[in-house]
Amino acid sequence: MPLNSFKSKDNNAKPNRRDSHESTTRRVGVNPTLCRYGGDCRTKGCTFTHVNPPKDGTTKTSDCKYDVNCTRLGCHFNHPNGRLIDQKMVSLPDANQQNTASSRVVSQSPHLEKRAHQRHQQLSESELIEIIDQFLSKVEEFDTNDQESNNSDNEQVLDILEQNALQELRLQKFEFQSAINHLTAEYNSILSSTTDKKYNLLQLRRIKQKLERELKHWESRLPIYARRSDIIEKLEKNQVLILKADTGSGKSTQTVQYICDAHFIDEKQIICTQPRKLAARSLAARVAEEYGCEIGEEVS
Repeated sequence: MPLNSFKSKDNNAKPNRRDSHESTTRRVGVNPTLCRYGGDCRTKGCTFTHVNPPKDGTTKTSDCKYDVNCTRLGCHFNHPNGRLIDQKMVSLPDANQQNTASSRVVSQSPHLEKRAHQRHQQLSESELIEIIDQFLSKVEEFDTNDQESNNSDNEQVLDILEQNALQELRLQKFEFQSAINHLTAEYNSILSSTTDKKYNLLQLRRIKQKLERELKHWESRLPIYARRSDIIEKLEKNQVLILKADTGSGKSTQTVQYICDAHFIDEKQIICTQPRKLAARSLAARVAEEYGCEIGEEVS
């Protein structure tokens, strides 16, 4: 039913603000869609935008559990301390464009991408080993800091929402540690191998790229990362899988990489569709960046 079909109870009410040209300011972290009840809204915790605050002032949105580290572009929760991702967007020269996140990725110079790709290909075996060792040392620091943080938590005083968030972080940590353990075993196997040096060099490049991606997955803390193993397991057992999650959870930006890293690409094609060309290109640029290649280049 169209929004303009809802009539106000007050005969002297002003025209629908959606049809007017007046600018409306919404609260940070609230759903941008106008609430159809307007100032008469009595819904406690309503996340829709209200041009005029409800009469009883009951509309309230809880704070985001990720606070300043939230990366969900469509997050409906409040961020009283701001978000780091918003600060980065504002500092960009094209921050006034409508799709800042997408334009930032697309506007990257192809020459810079090409040079970075060439530098990666020119790394020697000793340089790759040094870089991988640094990555693994960084992982150990993450693990130590996480253990200290867990020791300071008192689960008895946590409410249900905090316990759910803590459980999600534990699943992400388990996913991260499993991947790192697997890559470490592969890395040690390559170091002890006496096969062709060119082959070892290719394998070291692959290990380095995977470590870089895992660290990015861990640092971004996207909700879908905690479910990666579940997604892969269900894809292996089913022909059709419907994945449903909140906006900004990482469905489009991460699922393709998960499927590729699970070696589905060895036998099948992976296709990700997007509703707009800009979104498709920005997604392709992100995948290319994570895999250390150029847009349009095949990922192996």
